[in-house]
Amino acid sequence: TGPFRRLIRYITSLQVTASSNDSYVSARLKLVLDRLILVISSSDVIDIIQGWSEDIDLNDRLNLRYEARSIRFRYKSNNSNNRLRRLAGYAIEAGCDWVRNQDDDYIICSVRPDDCRVPIDLTFMLDTSGSVGKRNHKIALQFITDVVSYFNIGSNATQVALIPFATYVHSYILFNGFTDKGALIEDILATHYSGGWTRTWKALYVSDKYVYKTEYGARPLSSGIPRVAIILTDGKSNGYDAVPYADDLKASGVTIFSVGIGKGIDEDELNEFASEPIDDHVIFIDSYTDIEDFVNRLSAYTCTEPGPVDPGNNTEVELPEDDFRYFQAMCTAYLENSTSITIEETDVNGSCSLYVSTDPDNNNPGPLTNNITTFINASNTVIKHITLPSGINTTVWSLMCFIITLIFIYLFL
Repeated sequence: TGPFRRLIRYITSLQVTASSNDSYVSARLKLVLDRLILVISSSDVIDIIQGWSEDIDLNDRLNLRYEARSIRFRYKSNNSNNRLRRLAGYAIEAGCDWVRNQDDDYIICSVRPDDCRVPIDLTFMLDTSGSVGKRNHKIALQFITDVVSYFNIGSNATQVALIPFATYVHSYILFNGFTDKGALIEDILATHYSGGWTRTWKALYVSDKYVYKTEYGARPLSSGIPRVAIILTDGKSNGYDAVPYADDLKASGVTIFSVGIGKGIDEDELNEFASEPIDDHVIFIDSYTDIEDFVNRLSAYTCTEPGPVDPGNNTEVELPEDDFRYFQAMCTAYLENSTSITIEETDVNGSCSLYVSTDPDNNNPGPLTNNITTFINASNTVIKHITLPSGINTTVWSLMCFIITLIFIYLFL
């Protein structure tokens, strides 16, 4: 994905077709397309005639299509002037930041660059061992602050923890340490370089036993807030085998990203640390001088991680009108002995549409996904159910709710 925040391939459905192969969009533009399907007539079909393309001059940074933030579309049929004008209005209602009715032939929709409005409990585990060196340590700290700048910081927004590790874990920042982004970044940049061994297992242990505990500022699982940890290291872990500590952390609902820098890393170990799917959660970088090129990618992938849902317990979520939230159930142990799983959602105020995907490559189900691995309940009932049939691969699944105001999610196995 290079310089892009994150490219998402939209999936054609009964209401969306693509007359070109340019079917990648930014995360924000994907959200607009999801909303557009909800506001147009159910009998209408949208045809996307141009989007991001590899034929674009990649040196032309002023082209919004270069950033996958602009598409051209129209109705599949009957593109009268009046219908296209109405479609332009629908595009504005769906969230396009800039709309143009081009020569009464098609609509141009462009959106602002992606940012992250999702609250996350985000931890950085930073290798400060002897092989890193002071110069690269400063580069790594700048990388962390650049990622942090992508998020809104606060007790009701994203919270950040930092665990520097080498022979020992030292001077770490907890979630309840800062609610001001400026003060947080200043403290991160002042993080001491210690040198020493690469004892990654200690950082993983501290994350599991302290950082992600509610008494130190972490939000409870019942909040549905994503828990994300990022390991930045240039070497193999010394001392105890670190993989079991990573497994314990993941079992508590934390998604782990592994970022390996340089030639001294152990790729197999980093793959074992990371959450599934590995391709989305492991990044290998040649050197610290190249690390800034990956700020956008890591920021966007972090922002779209689903929140954990603990089976059998309620998850309560409050969101602005016309917004989405993604979740993933922590239910692998249950599924080993179960033939099916049922998701129940209750609207407390407003209305919610429920989408469930069992495809590990489709972590963002929604109105634009219409295939055998996506299940939908968009009824007007207060209580909605989706039961995944027996025999389907339910070892990995995620769900998306289109929220009006406030919902409760209940899971029954």
